Amino acid sequence: MKGCGHRTVAIIISICSILSFIEVACSAPVNPCLGEYQRCPLTGECVLLVQDCGKVRSCRPGNFLCPDRTTCVADARAYLSCPGLKGTHFDWTLDVEQRIDYLLANTNLSEQVSQLTNDAPAIPRMSIPAYNWLNEGIHGVCAPTPPEHELGFRDTGAATSFPNGCGLGPTWNKQRLSEVGRTIGIEARGKHNGFVHAGLRLDQMGLTFYTPNINLVKDPRWGRNQEVYSEDPYLTSRLAVAYVKGMQEGPDDKYLLAGCCCKHYAAYDVEQLPNGTDRYHFDAQVDVRNMWETYLPAFKACTVEAAATSVMCSYNSINGVPTCGDKSLMTEILRHQWGWDGFVISDYDAVANIYNTHHYTSTMAEGVALAMNSGCDQEGGGDVNSMLNQLVPQGKVPKSKIAEAFRRLFRIRVRLGMFDPPTMVGYNYLVNDTTVVQSPQHTQLARYVARESIVMYKNNANTLPLNPAKLKTVAVIGPAAPAKLLLLGNYNGFPTEIVSILEGISNALNFTVQDGVGAGNCAIEQNTDYYVNNDDPATTATSAQDCCNICSRSIGCNYFTYADGNCYFKYSIAGKVAKNGVTSGKCLNPVKNNRVIFEAGCSSISCPDTSMFAAAVTAAKSADATIVVLGLDGIIESEGHDRTSLDLPGNQAQLVRQLRAATAGKPLVGVLVHGGAITLQGTDAYLDALIDAWYPGMQGGNAVADVLFGAYAPAGRTAVTWYKDISDLPTMANMNMYDFKGRTYRFIKDNSMVQYPFGYGLSYTTFQYSHLTVSPNSNDTVDACTRVSVDVTVSNTGSVDSDEVVQVYVTLTESTVPAPNVRLAGFERVHIRAGHSVRLQFVVEPEQHSVVYNGNDIYLGQVMVEKGVMTVHVGGGQPGFTSGVVSATVTFGNTRPP
Repeated sequence: MKGCGHRTVAIIISICSILSFIEVACSAPVNPCLGEYQRCPLTGECVLLVQDCGKVRSCRPGNFLCPDRTTCVADARAYLSCPGLKGTHFDWTLDVEQRIDYLLANTNLSEQVSQLTNDAPAIPRMSIPAYNWLNEGIHGVCAPTPPEHELGFRDTGAATSFPNGCGLGPTWNKQRLSEVGRTIGIEARGKHNGFVHAGLRLDQMGLTFYTPNINLVKDPRWGRNQEVYSEDPYLTSRLAVAYVKGMQEGPDDKYLLAGCCCKHYAAYDVEQLPNGTDRYHFDAQVDVRNMWETYLPAFKACTVEAAATSVMCSYNSINGVPTCGDKSLMTEILRHQWGWDGFVISDYDAVANIYNTHHYTSTMAEGVALAMNSGCDQEGGGDVNSMLNQLVPQGKVPKSKIAEAFRRLFRIRVRLGMFDPPTMVGYNYLVNDTTVVQSPQHTQLARYVARESIVMYKNNANTLPLNPAKLKTVAVIGPAAPAKLLLLGNYNGFPTEIVSILEGISNALNFTVQDGVGAGNCAIEQNTDYYVNNDDPATTATSAQDCCNICSRSIGCNYFTYADGNCYFKYSIAGKVAKNGVTSGKCLNPVKNNRVIFEAGCSSISCPDTSMFAAAVTAAKSADATIVVLGLDGIIESEGHDRTSLDLPGNQAQLVRQLRAATAGKPLVGVLVHGGAITLQGTDAYLDALIDAWYPGMQGGNAVADVLFGAYAPAGRTAVTWYKDISDLPTMANMNMYDFKGRTYRFIKDNSMVQYPFGYGLSYTTFQYSHLTVSPNSNDTVDACTRVSVDVTVSNTGSVDSDEVVQVYVTLTESTVPAPNVRLAGFERVHIRAGHSVRLQFVVEPEQHSVVYNGNDIYLGQVMVEKGVMTVHVGGGQPGFTSGVVSATVTFGNTRPP
């Protein structure tokens, strides 16, 4: 590391000490143009602005053009000798606000306004490169669009893909969420560095992410349930804080590793109602109690505690006011009550929609002025903020508002190290290759997280785990079994390896295919495209024959389409169309696993008919055990599309019944792949065992097999309530959690409407809870704001080493106003060896047993902790649903704010 400053060496060593698999060479970086510098494609020097390529004749390949745009220095290490840095935004010795003061003093209104959109252009005279703020990373760095660019640089979108949000929630594992966030942040840095080095500064290439989605699962019909963690504000808060801190706080405490956005603020959980009202028009009617009990707590944790860099205001209105034009929401609560200093960005075109869809203002210009004056700093999408150039001189928007927004945005760019000497930011040495992106260690973590997300709902007579030694053949049924992209859910990258459930089962049964088995034999059709849908996995290939070879060695691949260097696999095809330059083929000798018999049973996830049942039934009859993969896909549930039915799609339930009839006396195991909860309508009664994989990510197939065959004991716990019937739910438009029969576990009035309760999940072992103590104890009457310490012993009384999710709930029976029936107040996922015990301690904070007094202003919630008795329950699930829960009481003697 000769030539690096002491700070740089220390940072790199710090990064490597935490992530030993990253090989960082300070003396010879893979990207010779570090940080925000890009390499000129023809002349080879490193510049901040592409228009400066070749501008200074003295610059040589590998030289750095200083921010003055006239001086060249030898390399990144010589950057410190650049003239004119002191006292500017490039002066790393100044504090953040001083650097922004300089920028504000030296930029004009037009330049400042230009930065208030997610696709911010360069400010050439200040040597500020363009930056696109839009990136996604709910469960892995999202793929850039388009994947190919005019510079000839190609990025396949490779990135580690973890379970989608619906699977991260059921892990109940704060440490894992922190590791996921950290991994995404590191891969984002590596990819960003690679993109910038190649001169690419487009959307989904930056370091600021529109994640996490911390809306709640108020209703299982919501199309975006797959993105979020839970129906519970406390569980969502704790997981979001862990994720955001992991992603933003890397080993170098001077710089942000990446930036996170808490979305969608607030009361957003409708895509399109049955009456046709969509999210762009929806007006959420919310009272004070629901706002402060349900819709705001996760945002407070995400901004105040986790210090997320941004918040996204949502598409909907709240009580008639569009959220992106609501000063009470964006300024009074975020900035004044909570003291948060990040920036607010609108959801895509939500500023324009203040006028376009909500018709809240008479003109577009009035809507833009309202958003800016209310505290929305950046427009997501579109270009309506350019109107600010006229609105400021007209007196409709104070110039100080533009300065505030500009400051908040550039505060983040400075904290990311974008204007510091390139060698000073250790993260600049991370590269876009497999030492960083989708590394073996990250792939292993994806498998760990996926199996921790799996929930077991049923296991009659200990059907699971299956013993491979006793199984000559296993039938795997369902169109989702060989699907790969399906497992990623939405907002995903494209990992170079995705393990389908069919492949995972085959791997577990010791079936392998050698890569060099010879050329495949395929019937080729030139200029033909076999219809490709979202479930079709893709991998890179050099030719149609190469694609044929790969298909011939892949379990579940019978057909393929080759286009633009990509090979798309299919089990069956629905048709074909003529397309020039595209080649498709049918595999004439597909590989077979003599221990695994696969039949789709249905032509698609929607299972529109029963024409393929007979083959599936025949396979099940001949097998020693049958595994049927059920669930949903991105056509049935998605952003922009809510479900109107919670049942298994099409004829999936009928398929299960026919498989049961064919497998009497032999195991029939169900595996669910989906986002939102499903009303099983008795289908589970036909299964001996049922596990839930959610959308499990790139290692989903291996994770499912780990659980099915006993390599891992399931310990996921559902983070949502499963209802028996959709008729038990009020309309999706109803935002009152108390109405009708109540919604979510906190408010349900009748436990008989529940199929599987929040916090539920079975194990391969048994646990016992004992020696519960609370301090202060039940004999004392204490101040309502006293923090309650809860200690409990948890013992693994079975024969299998396993994780247990220890859950702490509180109930109030003497509250003077409506309050949740029960609420989560603490949890911990802990590994306990068979025959061993652990002693755990929790603290119940006053906020966890507070109540809300209703009023007229939803943004002035009066939150109080009241006198009376609080009961603390500790166990492996909710009180009232779970046996073995232990309880104790605490008495508070007064009422006061928490």
